[in-house]
Amino acid sequence: MDKQNKKLDKNDLKGPDMFVSSVDRAWTKIERHRRIGASLVVALFAIGVAYTFFNAYKSKKETTAQVEYYLAKKVLLDTEKAYQPKPVDPKTTDPKTTDSKTLETKNTEKVAEQTEKKKTGNLDQDFGPAVTQLESVIKRNVGSKAAVLAALDLSPIFFEYKQGERAFNNLHEASKSVSKSDLLYGFLYMQLGNAQQANGKCEDAIKSWKLVSDSKNHTFLHSEALLNEGLCLESLGQRDKASEIYRRVSQDFGDTDAGKSAKNYLRLMSNDKS
Repeated sequence: MDKQNKKLDKNDLKGPDMFVSSVDRAWTKIERHRRIGASLVVALFAIGVAYTFFNAYKSKKETTAQVEYYLAKKVLLDTEKAYQPKPVDPKTTDPKTTDSKTLETKNTEKVAEQTEKKKTGNLDQDFGPAVTQLESVIKRNVGSKAAVLAALDLSPIFFEYKQGERAFNNLHEASKSVSKSDLLYGFLYMQLGNAQQANGKCEDAIKSWKLVSDSKNHTFLHSEALLNEGLCLESLGQRDKASEIYRRVSQDFGDTDAGKSAKNYLRLMSNDKS
């Protein structure tokens, strides 16, 4: 009864110990951060998985595109091979003929005879199936290396048949999503500039070649790109700028074919002034 009627003193009424409160608050923070950390780990894991699957998908897509490209490339190579002369068999040469000019003439005639096909001058007749398959690779696989390779293979054929606009359209389509650090970037924009020049758009061509000549990743193409820029500038009547580029190419790349050509162009320009 005395225990039940005992009054509470101030020690019984005071709050929790400070240490206990501090520990409790610390554990609360730890638990909250742990949950945040766990959520972050889960999110990062999900991103990692998605990135892995994306790369796998991208890799698979590129592989599929490459298979399509190589099949189309084979058709092109077989077509080109049909127009190439067969090598002359030495056994077919007349052993009684000793005169070198006569031998050369006879061998030339035999080469002509052994050529399987002659080009008609009509693109569809000469390269139709190969062109169709390579253009399909470009349209179906935009952004892939296979598309770039297909466009590069097609451009010389289009130039030969005076279809610069078609060459440009394919190269432009293939240029989408090509990284500036990619080796193919340089070759692509060199040919893109050639297509623009063929279409009479020298100012646009200069811009394309300048992307190559300004690129640190494609120094091996700088001499050719700069020489092309100079030629286009000269055709536009900007002779001072052209001669400046020729001089730069002849000095910086003197041992290359482009450097030697630049020296010749400078000589010709100098002769025109005199």
